Amino acid sequence: MKKEYQKPVVACTDIKKGKTISNSEEYEDKMRYQSWMTKGKGREVIWILAEKFRTNPEFIYREIAGEFVLIPSGEPARQFNGLASLNKTGVFLWKLLEQERTLKELSIAFAEEYELTEEQSLEDVTAFLELALTRKLIIRS
Repeated sequence: MKKEYQKPVVACTDIKKGKTISNSEEYEDKMRYQSWMTKGKGREVIWILAEKFRTNPEFIYREIAGEFVLIPSGEPARQFNGLASLNKTGVFLWKLLEQERTLKELSIAFAEEYELTEEQSLEDVTAFLELALTRKLIIRS
């Protein structure tokens, strides 16, 4: 049976600056209607398929009231003025990243889980990793 699929989303909200940065335009559009939010932009990241990534252990994953959030602790808590949220497909990737994984490994697992083409999976996983890396939610191993 095919699982319900949505592009994996990571959204980082900076409460001090009133900004949300997300790899999803739909999420940013949704947040734009809240007066304290403004649209942010990510940075470009160069990808190597064999490079390994993992979750940053200083972000704590929790499900709170049906929402999936990453709460900063340690050094990130001083620099990251808010929290990050994930959708269900983002949670799938986050849980895979609890162990070191390459972009290729993530893309293959994601394609199998959601019955996607290689191209679609690689595109979606890359967009997710790009923002998660720039916000230091995940780290290169």
